[in-house]
Amino acid sequence: MAVYENDLVGFLADRGVEEADRSKAVDAIRGSGVDIRVGGPGSPDKPTTNRLWLILVSVLGVVLTLSVLGLGWAVLDGNAQTAPDVLVTVFSATLAGVIGLFVNPGTATTGSGGQPGA
Repeated sequence: MAVYENDLVGFLADRGVEEADRSKAVDAIRGSGVDIRVGGPGSPDKPTTNRLWLILVSVLGVVLTLSVLGLGWAVLDGNAQTAPDVLVTVFSATLAGVIGLFVNPGTATTGSGGQPGA
């Protein structure tokens, strides 16, 4: 029995479904050709995680750099009607996102109570 079939049987058992009905459900799914996976596709491997992290940080870095340059241009252009408030919003939101990536230890490293290593 595949892992997802064990998960399905456990799920049905927790809800009080009889053994015979659980077997029928597994047989019906097995015979239908449908591939069910309880719990989603799972986590990506380490190289994929590293690539996604690099893409995310690079994009945030580009947005942060462009917002700083745009903010400087908006302030220094000498036009009194230029409103840099949108650029300030983009800059502060992007900076908060970048800081949040490096300040949050992540759920994989936290133990019980949310404390790292606990």
